[in-house]
Amino acid sequence: MVEVAEVRGVCWLEIRGKFEMGRLTPGINYEVVFVVKIKTDNYGWDEVPISRILTLPDGSKQIHKEDFSKKPTSKWFEIPVGEFIVDAKKGGPFEFSMFGYSGVRKSGLVIKGAIIRPKF
Repeated sequence: MVEVAEVRGVCWLEIRGKFEMGRLTPGINYEVVFVVKIKTDNYGWDEVPISRILTLPDGSKQIHKEDFSKKPTSKWFEIPVGEFIVDAKKGGPFEFSMFGYSGVRKSGLVIKGAIIRPKF
């Protein structure tokens, strides 16, 4: 059984992760994605786009925004956060996040997890 987290009636969405670059294979291009589903009875996602940020060990950032109101409901899908090539000489942790802040309540987002995988 896979455990998931569900967003229910929040104004502040923030999901963060951190992973050590040294645990990955040098020279390989990796991508980070969140796996999510929007339930049919969702609300509040059309007010503010959801931001995703990938912060690499050198401090550089990849920032993207996503309008969740245009996504399919009741189906798992992936939200890309960013991609990078592992440098054997530079280690350290990288961080990834997904967030959205507004005065409008949001509900119906189910988060299965984040995936860090080679991108071919």
